[in-house]
Formats: sequence, C-alpha cells, structure tokens
Amino acid sequence: MKKSLFVFLIIVMVAFTSCKKPNKNNSDSVDYKKDITLDEKKDKEQGTKAGSDKEDAKMNSAHEDNKTDSNKSNQFEGSNKTENNKSNQSEGSNKTDNNKADSSKGSGKSSQEEIDIKKMYKDGVYYENKAVVLTYHHISSKPFSSITISPERFESDLKMLRDNGFNVISLRQVLNSMEGTKPLPKNAVAITFDDGIESFYKYAYPLLKEYNMPAVNFVITSRVESYSPSSNDFNPLSKNEINEMYDSGIIDIQSHSHEGHDYVVIGPENKMGGKLAYKIYNPKDNTYETDESIVKRVTEDLNTSRRLIYEYTGTYPDMICFPFGNYNKRLVELSKKCGYKYFITTAIGYNKYNSKSKYVLRIRSGDSNLTSEKLFKNIVYCANDIKPNSTNNKK
Repeated sequence: MKKSLFVFLIIVMVAFTSCKKPNKNNSDSVDYKKDITLDEKKDKEQGTKAGSDKEDAKMNSAHEDNKTDSNKSNQFEGSNKTENNKSNQSEGSNKTDNNKADSSKGSGKSSQEEIDIKKMYKDGVYYENKAVVLTYHHISSKPFSSITISPERFESDLKMLRDNGFNVISLRQVLNSMEGTKPLPKNAVAITFDDGIESFYKYAYPLLKEYNMPAVNFVITSRVESYSPSSNDFNPLSKNEINEMYDSGIIDIQSHSHEGHDYVVIGPENKMGGKLAYKIYNPKDNTYETDESIVKRVTEDLNTSRRLIYEYTGTYPDMICFPFGNYNKRLVELSKKCGYKYFITTAIGYNKYNSKSKYVLRIRSGDSNLTSEKLFKNIVYCANDIKPNSTNNKK
C-alpha cells in the first residue's frame, strides 16, 4: 500500500513539473520579444519623421488623400517591376525588346481583352468621378531604354483611347476636378510626359494635335539651357520648341526640376537617391549635408526651374514632378514656398473628383513591354480597383 502511494506521488510531481516548463515547439505560444524586434525592424525600414537623417534614406510613400494600393502597383500587365523604396524610373533600367511592344499598331480590331471588358461595361462607362493619369517618357524608333516606345506604339495608344470611349483631358482639368471646382467626364484620362525630351516635339506633339488630345511635359530646365541641335532622339527640348507647343494651347509645360534629376550618395555602402529629396552623404567622414545646405540647394533649384519656365512660356509653373518619384515632407514644404501647388508622383492609382488632394497619382503607360490592349485593361482595372485575372469582379 505504501509502495503504491509512493509511486502515485512521484507520478503527480512529474506531471506538475512538466506543466510548468514552457514548450518551445508549441505553435500557439507567442514570442513577444521576437514580435517587437520585427516591429522595430519594420519601423527602421519605413523611416521616421520627415526631415530626419533616417528619412533621407527612404522614399516617401503615396499620399493618403488619394486612392492607392502600393501592393497592387506591380500587378498591371506589361509594367516593369518597381518597388516603392527604389528609384528605377530612370532611363535605361530593365532592358526589354521594343519590337515586341510594337506588335499593337491600331489595326482597328478589338482584342479579346477589350471585348471582355466591354461586356462588363455594356454602357461604355468604365468609371466616373475619377481620372487615370498616364506616364510616358521617350519616343523613338531606337530602343534606348525600357521606357522608350516607338511612334507607332504611341499612335496606337491614342487610337485605343479614342476608339474605346475615353475622354482625354488636360492635367489642369484633373486638378480642377480634384479641387471640386469642375466635374470630370466619364472615362477621364490625362497624358503626361516626363523629362522634356525632343522626341516629344518630333513624334508626340504632331500626333496629339492630330487627335486633338492635350498633354503636359515636365521639363528639366538645365538640359533645355544646354540645348544644341542634334539628330539624336534623346536630345532635350529647345526653348523655341517649348514656346511653340505651349502657344498651341494643347501642350502644358511644367517643372521636373532644374538640376535635380540626378542621383547622389545618400548613405553608407554607396546608397543612392534623388538629389532633391535627400541630404548628400559624405562617406569620408560619415556625415550628412546640413539642414541649411539642403534647404538652400533645393530652393535654388526649384526657383531656377520656375523662373526659366516663365521665360519659355510667359507663365509660372505650379506643378512639380518629383524626379524618380522621390519626395518627402521637406521637399514638399520647400516646393510650396517656391510657388508650386501640385505634386506629381509615380505612385500608382486614380485621382478622385473633389478629393482636395494636391498629389497626382499615375500609372505607367510608356513601358516598352506594354501593348495598347494591355494599357486599355490597366486603365480600367486601376480605376475600378480590379486585380488582373479577376475580370468577373466588377466593382
């Protein structure tokens, strides 16, 4: 009896001790220390308050006033892959085959994708009270980069917009609608070009006049000032070309900075970022540019660009297109002080009527691996928050 009682007590003690020991393999247990570490890492990656040195090592995310979903920015078909924390909008990134992109030349026949979308929107209204803004860069028959398309591809895009019931309006009209002063037409689209390249004058401008579609070009004024005649399609626009296009009433000219369209070292290990958005890093003594220095440098750049565009057009620009899509609170505040009211980003999304936002969202339309048919789908999907391969989910 005593022996049985002794064995029972030993079993109870062993069981009690095992219950007190933590089970490292228990999937229900939470390692709070690990979770905190992950949160801290995420905070460091996202940066801190704008204007600090940590912020000088990151790109500001899309502004919340407009509808955008950064997770879907790479899901539109044909767009080159991008990341919000990388500035790969520059010329020459991601080599592609231009010949593939030009297979769509506006034959007049609707693709299966167009037919499927039109079945979803039988009344021809794909969206209302919204505008999708398109981003182009360079047009040439020579494949300079992944953001170069042929003149034939661009004309195909214009035909696609016309034939599918899109209303191409000026970016100024988009901004007025965002302010709530004027309503948007159905299926509203605006066309923008970055960098102020002469190929715009040679190829895009005549086509835009022919199709009676407005556009805006964001010019880099230091390049305009250094213009010299050349047969190279990558030559900058001249002052006379800018003046002629602006006087036509169909082309607006706005700022893409003066000398800010360059990368600079912004952190250790040769980390690079846009010249206007970040403090310049000195690797020799591990120091950053002072607050006073960056404010003076950026202010001079923005003021110079604004003054020169006034000389070209007779009108001061009030839009700044941030080079490489890099911007932060400091750059926005300095831009406002210099007289800029609207901020053109590379963030993916549509622009809403009466949103009161000063930030314009855009989609990539000038990638060489896009076709006009894919661009048609991307516009409709963007405006309706539809993810690719879900055409039966109309919203």
